[in-house]
Amino acid sequence: MSSNAHREDPGHDLSTWTLGQLQTFIHDARGQQLETARVAAQGQACNSSHPQEARRQWAKLALLANRRMLDHVEGHPARVAQQDFMSGCG
Repeated sequence: MSSNAHREDPGHDLSTWTLGQLQTFIHDARGQQLETARVAAQGQACNSSHPQEARRQWAKLALLANRRMLDHVEGHPARVAQQDFMSGCG
């Protein structure tokens, strides 16, 4: 399946995508697609089998999706800060 098909159908398991694929998706995504991507990136960031630097890159991607998702939401700075705080690994 092409990367364009992935972009159009957020129902695919984004947790299997590479960092680059998910980054491209986040760049073009909107609404619930961004939340789905944020959760997938956060899951990778919390995966202890990844090296520390890779986990950092995944975490940055999760934060990017969060910020893009909340760009047009009222109370944006407070909500971003709250969501960023809550995005840690459990």
